Amino acid sequence: MRIHLPPWGRKSNFSSQSPVPPSPKTPLLASDDILRGALVATALFVFSLAVLKLRRRRAPSWRDIDPAILKVGGTRKRLEAVAEKTDVVLIGSGLGSLTSAALLSKAGYKVVILEQHDVAGGATHTFEGGGFEFDVGIHYLGGRLHDFTSPVRRLWSAVSDGKLEWTPSDEVYDVCFNSKTDESIPFIASPSANSAAVLRHFQAKKANTAACKAALSWYRIYQWIGWFVALAYYTLKALPPAVTQIVWPLFGPVWRRFGSASVKDILDRCGCPAVATELSGVLTYLYGDYGVTPTRAPWFLHALVSTHYDGGSFFPTGGSASIAKTIVSAITSRGGHVFVRSPVDEIVIENGRAVGVRLKGDIVIRAKVGVISGAGFRNTFGCADAKGGSAPLLDPAAAAPQRCLLQVRNASGSGRSGQWAVGAVGAVGSERSGRWAVG
Repeated sequence: MRIHLPPWGRKSNFSSQSPVPPSPKTPLLASDDILRGALVATALFVFSLAVLKLRRRRAPSWRDIDPAILKVGGTRKRLEAVAEKTDVVLIGSGLGSLTSAALLSKAGYKVVILEQHDVAGGATHTFEGGGFEFDVGIHYLGGRLHDFTSPVRRLWSAVSDGKLEWTPSDEVYDVCFNSKTDESIPFIASPSANSAAVLRHFQAKKANTAACKAALSWYRIYQWIGWFVALAYYTLKALPPAVTQIVWPLFGPVWRRFGSASVKDILDRCGCPAVATELSGVLTYLYGDYGVTPTRAPWFLHALVSTHYDGGSFFPTGGSASIAKTIVSAITSRGGHVFVRSPVDEIVIENGRAVGVRLKGDIVIRAKVGVISGAGFRNTFGCADAKGGSAPLLDPAAAAPQRCLLQVRNASGSGRSGQWAVGAVGAVGSERSGRWAVG
């Protein structure tokens, strides 16, 4: 038997060459290849940004939209033309109806919005006087709208086809002002800077520094707990009812402690009253934004609104009417319709299903898919405690299963969590900031 050895393992009298070891494995990617790949990726990224910027520059903006688009009247001829060609009918032209219609039209549905007022837009209405334009609803918005990656900005862009633009407010976007003592606290984009400003204010009033720091720290923690609990709550609402019934016994106690507890209760837990009677009022100075006093407002609502302004505030370029113009333009460009002066008398129900609406003049518009009411719960379903006003859009028998969802909670007292409470809201001069007069 012969054993054959490789050259470097076999002795030979005829060669003095040293053994040659096998060459090491070559790496899959050399450093030069990695560098070239990084340069190519960077070049493609820069090119993509340039193309996107050029496309946005060429795309129509809110300036190109005729304001008359918000005042298209629902004549009999126009309404009868869409009576049998509509997938979804939406009642009211507030932001809820407008954004829903924009997304549905993007999905290929034929939508019709019916508004009883003479201009569409709900809280985005404006009026002119003395050479100035006044906004009746929106005074600023948050959501880091200056950041291209902001989810809120992406949502606005989706419903407006990218035509809506935003102007940042001044660095100090809010001033909490005590009209009795002339004291004021500025609020800016940085939450940590705002906490520091509040701390300095109460240090100057000889408050306990350690207790004030602890209260502000707990307040920030509870803010984010409330935010996440609200996110979980609305996620549950989007799930099938069977899943909600299984999860709710576990989630319910968390919701009641951190979500539906009143703002005043949470601030008491944070230790605000122990620092100073005014601290709770300072931290809730913006309750005018959600319109419910701190003794009645649920904590999740305050948490959502207050964290919404982390990063500063913004205003729609061209005024709040540009919000309605851009969204209505997105709807009509896909075959949808927005009619004003078109009051709905009744939602038509057949076999327990909403199949259309009846307007004044006995005009019926059929909906192949369904009806969305943006007219509010009371106007849609009616309420046992409602006094006067117009009849609900739904027949009382059909509305009975849903009416029980409305809970009317009466609370006594002024609802001011401290001596600082909102008395008036308004922009001062030409400043792009809000000034909350309190006291």
